[in-house]
Amino acid sequence: MPLPSTTTEYTSNPAHPPASKYLHLLAFLLLSTTNLKAQFPETQAYHMDPGGHERNRNIDVLHMKLEVSFDAPKKTVYGKVTHTFEPLQSVVDTIFFDAPGINILNASMDGKRLAFKTIPTGVVVYPGLTSEAYQPMNVQNHGASMQYKITFEYIAKPAKGIYFIGWNLGEIGSPDEMTHRQIWTQGQGIDNRYWIPMIDDRSDKFVTETVVTFDEKYQVLSNGTLLSKTLNKNNCIWHYKINNPHAGYLLMLAIGDYGVKKSVSPAGTPMQFWHYREHPERIEPTARYSEQIIDFLSNETGIKYPWITYSQVMIQDFMFGAMENTSATTFGDFFWVDKRSFQERNYITVNAHEATHQWFGDYITGRHDGEQWLQESFATFYPGLFLGSIYGNDERSWYFHEQMKGAVAAGKANSLPVRNSAAGSSRHYPKGASVLYMLQHVLGEENYRKSINLYLNRHGLQTVETWDLQKAIIDATGINMDWFFDQWIHRGGEPIYAANWACSIAAGNPSATINKASNIETSNLTHVDVLIPEFDAEINVKQTQNQDIVVGLFRMPINIEFLYADGSQEKRTILIDKAQHTFHFKTSKVPVTVVFDAGSHVIKTLEMQKSSTEWLWQMEHGSSMLDRYDALVALRGNVELYGSLHENLTQGGMAAQQGNAGIINFKTVLEQAWNRENFREMQVEIATQWLSLPGIWNKSNNSDIMIQKFANSVHPAVRKILLERLPLEPTFRELFLKGLKDSSYSNIELAVNRLWNLPQNNTTQQASAGASPSTWATPLAQLEPEFISHRDILEAIKEENGYLHNLKVKYFELAYTDALEQRQKQGALQGGRTENEPQIFLNSLISMTGPYYEFRTRTNAMAALKRLNVLTPELAQHLFDAILGFNSRLAQPAIELLQYFKQQSHYKLLIIKEIQESPAHPYLGRTYTAEEQKRLLSIVQ
Repeated sequence: MPLPSTTTEYTSNPAHPPASKYLHLLAFLLLSTTNLKAQFPETQAYHMDPGGHERNRNIDVLHMKLEVSFDAPKKTVYGKVTHTFEPLQSVVDTIFFDAPGINILNASMDGKRLAFKTIPTGVVVYPGLTSEAYQPMNVQNHGASMQYKITFEYIAKPAKGIYFIGWNLGEIGSPDEMTHRQIWTQGQGIDNRYWIPMIDDRSDKFVTETVVTFDEKYQVLSNGTLLSKTLNKNNCIWHYKINNPHAGYLLMLAIGDYGVKKSVSPAGTPMQFWHYREHPERIEPTARYSEQIIDFLSNETGIKYPWITYSQVMIQDFMFGAMENTSATTFGDFFWVDKRSFQERNYITVNAHEATHQWFGDYITGRHDGEQWLQESFATFYPGLFLGSIYGNDERSWYFHEQMKGAVAAGKANSLPVRNSAAGSSRHYPKGASVLYMLQHVLGEENYRKSINLYLNRHGLQTVETWDLQKAIIDATGINMDWFFDQWIHRGGEPIYAANWACSIAAGNPSATINKASNIETSNLTHVDVLIPEFDAEINVKQTQNQDIVVGLFRMPINIEFLYADGSQEKRTILIDKAQHTFHFKTSKVPVTVVFDAGSHVIKTLEMQKSSTEWLWQMEHGSSMLDRYDALVALRGNVELYGSLHENLTQGGMAAQQGNAGIINFKTVLEQAWNRENFREMQVEIATQWLSLPGIWNKSNNSDIMIQKFANSVHPAVRKILLERLPLEPTFRELFLKGLKDSSYSNIELAVNRLWNLPQNNTTQQASAGASPSTWATPLAQLEPEFISHRDILEAIKEENGYLHNLKVKYFELAYTDALEQRQKQGALQGGRTENEPQIFLNSLISMTGPYYEFRTRTNAMAALKRLNVLTPELAQHLFDAILGFNSRLAQPAIELLQYFKQQSHYKLLIIKEIQESPAHPYLGRTYTAEEQKRLLSIVQ
């Protein structure tokens, strides 16, 4: 990798003070020039992290009591907040509280009015606190005499931090599948400051107490234990308090019409699952394993769940997946799934991620943004372990395989390390989790658990930094892992290994022979590491990644597995820490192949050329599913050779077969692999390759058995591959009909999309030929039984909602298209479609782009209308509403659709007219401000 651009900064920590501004160049020369290395001490360089610092503060907040009520339609907060604190300095003449845009009505300290000044970023108060010279004001355990209380009364109309959903809409006709009225908060990273005057910094932890007054028809959730719930006229007062201090960004509120499922984990943690009252059948698949997750994490860390109770609440229009507010996780209601949606996108991994944060992030908190990995990486690591505990080692291995792919992809962009505030989600999440997976592998599972237990015990309820974890490891196990943290946490990049191997007859064993079919070279090698007679296996490894001032050579133990022709395996471990290595092992048998990093425990790119014989043997005999998967992937392509090579190896050198014979043999190999392999991703790859073989759709190939196995697979992903590859021919009509009734909603949509554009019977011709009107209403499949009509397709999905309405949206889109076509063909003939039927379907589709639906349904409906190329005033207004809202995941698709329509002159005029006339919104009951009009016009001009 070349040196980064000038926008990247570095810090250096040389053995002597820097002599000039050219230190960066000197550091590079020290690392890259052998002669200079001999003259100057080594220099270590790291990426600079401007965000890796704590902010100054002169008080320590101990307790924050928040008392709030709301005018939900006006998105207004009426609040009173009291901060109990201790001074940290001997003189505290001013204190700054974050409060951007908040209207502070008054401030007081210990019941007396307090002078204050509002500035754009917050409020400054003037307490005038002093103490005796040289006597620190904050002495641990000195009692309450040095504690003070500052109270703010305020009004806020926040743009961030707290969100009001659905309060300006009219009557919600069908809450079963539409919007919900809610208020919810999202404090991370520093957004709670927009609705609470507070010291909004993760380095300060305090106990929070929340008192909320709201309409008695709704339920209120906040952090901790519900102390009381009292009625006051038509309102209810909810009083919550957390049992231990936590960071201010973790304070939360969720208000809505919820049902609450209460449970207790097997180990005794009280739990609540706050859900929509509609569709009670979705509670179990959505909340599945929640109790087991909490107990699993308690057992893995050795630390009991620290917050007394644990709640989860679904919220609408959430911009992220979920948020680990202390004791009360919020998550997007797009995880509210039935047993069919569960197959495709479920909440388990996200559930485990947020639960892990109750320890890593809430119980202990990174001191500043540079330590974000101490939260997100752990919360991404433990779900992989939990999946393994539920579904087995293959699922765990695949989980970390995917995390490592994400890490390697991020490394192609730049060399930022995991421990850096600008590292981004790809490193804080997948790479950091992969690094912890490697750390567990290097230390061993028991040593890893001991280290984490000491780390949490030592720093519970405190803020932490990376060194605290490093120190806990050496104190718990005696193993110094500084080298590991330096290369994987403090530095960036990933290793690229180029490896090859060969085997020869060992010196002094002239009677030994080598199977020539395995193409093993012979040479006279005498140096050995392990004394095993007869054969000498040589493994050559190079590190080929580009090195620069912050990316060097990696030091890692690598597992090597020898696979032998008798089906046995043998593992060795090598340490790679140089640019090039040659390792020698004596063996009593000739390996068929060698697996580098057996089990795939190391983040890497591997360049290792093997013959088809070797890959085939690894696919059949690798001890790890991932090793077999890698071999299966490597076998994509050269199918003509596989059959003969496999037989040469297993049957003693059968003559090479030609043409179709090799293909048929590889087909058999895949069929045998299908019978051996049960893991989902293995079966997906097998099905993909099998369905890609030349001539596979020939009946003479007797392929029906495997096709039926794919069609009947328990894995929706396998059935998806079949539906993608099936030829659009009458022969496969029954399989397509089965696809239209698949348990997977996305597979149904796939089948619909593939079938819809097939040619249909011409009913107009039938009418002109004298067919009776009743014939026109007959499903076309009966007129042309060899395949599937539009009517069959629409009938199949008519009653399906799907996942986030994907099938309902698809039905309205296609029913509108079909109604138009039929009206054009049949005109006003008796028995045809009604004149307004297309508009009914179109209106239904347009309504689903509006605020009466959650944002994923809206974006799905927008995409359908783009395909139809239809824009109406109502749709334009729905797009404006989406663009002007807080949810960027809704706004961006709406912007893109508006920009698509503006390219058509008649639609551009329609859009501008709707913006400029600023009508009272007939669908939302609102008008646009001048600023909003300006923003909308900027998109289309």
